[in-house]
Amino acid sequence: MLSVERRWRGQRLRLVVHRSIALPLACQCAQSSDGSMSKRKTHPNTFQQDGRLYVRASFDGTRQSAPCTNDWLRNRGLKPAGSIETRVERIHGALLRELQERASEGLQRAKPPTLDQAAKEFVRELSGLPSSVRPSAKQCGRLTATVLKGTAWRRSLCAIVGPRQRLDRVNQSDLLKMEREYEDRGLRPESVRGYMSDVRRFFNWAVEHGLIARSPIRRGGYRLPPGGRPEGTIDHYDAWTLRRIEAELPTGSSLERLYMLAKLTGGRRSELLRLRIQDISFEEQVILIRGARKNPRKQPKPRAVPLLDSLAAYLSSASIDPLAYVCSLKRTPWTANAAKCACRRFTARTGIRLSMQKLRRTAAQSLCEGGLSLEAVAAALGNSVEVLRSWYVTPTRPQWPSAALDALEHGPGRRERQPYSRSSGHSRS
Repeated sequence: MLSVERRWRGQRLRLVVHRSIALPLACQCAQSSDGSMSKRKTHPNTFQQDGRLYVRASFDGTRQSAPCTNDWLRNRGLKPAGSIETRVERIHGALLRELQERASEGLQRAKPPTLDQAAKEFVRELSGLPSSVRPSAKQCGRLTATVLKGTAWRRSLCAIVGPRQRLDRVNQSDLLKMEREYEDRGLRPESVRGYMSDVRRFFNWAVEHGLIARSPIRRGGYRLPPGGRPEGTIDHYDAWTLRRIEAELPTGSSLERLYMLAKLTGGRRSELLRLRIQDISFEEQVILIRGARKNPRKQPKPRAVPLLDSLAAYLSSASIDPLAYVCSLKRTPWTANAAKCACRRFTARTGIRLSMQKLRRTAAQSLCEGGLSLEAVAAALGNSVEVLRSWYVTPTRPQWPSAALDALEHGPGRRERQPYSRSSGHSRS
């Protein structure tokens, strides 16, 4: 028990305080960077020692602390902070980054890491990516379940192969075992292919970070299973829906440019987002679209796609930097997450589902009905003829509007030909 005497209105009062209450109250004074004592509020991730305030951070069982001073921030090239709250936040973030870098360096120096260690580092790095390139929460959850944690009805790669298995010893037989187990549980072929694609992403990440020399999912090793065939008929946009979409798109927006590229070239969304204006040859009427490369160490292989006159007129009307990306009109690309959010907002506002994959299928069907062979269309889209027949083109599709090919070619002049009302979708009288 502690006693404190104070005077109040000419009278002497004696206050008796329990020791458990007096000690936290006495620690409300902290020493600032200039050595003076100042009153402060308690902050998380801090503690008192020898009359000074310290900041601590912990990561993966490792803890590190530092004094809460501006001199510590200056020594590491960080900006000093005036308030204690901002100073604690900056020091805690710097300590956390140092701990993460040490853990990553320790994992790389391990020869070689186990599958469990590499999977934990892969999941940890996914959560730390910037929001512009980080997968969605649903995709991160699926990657985590496939590689590390699993779910109630399917096991993860670590559970099937073994968490203590060395990463460089995971071979084709282990992946075939995982594929057969998923098939025995009654999963659809496209679901099995999607989960094995997540495993391929994990091994590509390991190759990129130098944890293994070669991925087991490569040419000559394990191959992804076929995705199966779509149920029912292949869905395409008709000419009426295309005109409705074009009437509702914001003029001059990134979404409009992405829509025009997808409709008039049939490229993938990831390919069109990386397309630069220097990849377009207006003299030769050719667009060089750099296809997706699953191996991060190899350069994307470009393919030549014919440049339609309507698309050339649409792109030449805007003043674009040669090094800028076509969709964003800047030297930084429009991200896939931003494109997904824009499509979802468009669908919620208009009630029309805007899908880049459906536009790709529509372009393939229009080119086939325009007289091109399946081999030429497959080369333009970057797919094989078998995939084109299974997922993109319907051989006999009755009552396909003849205006669909015209909509593919003459997209930019849409609003002058037939204006639409945004409220009803019918032509104005």
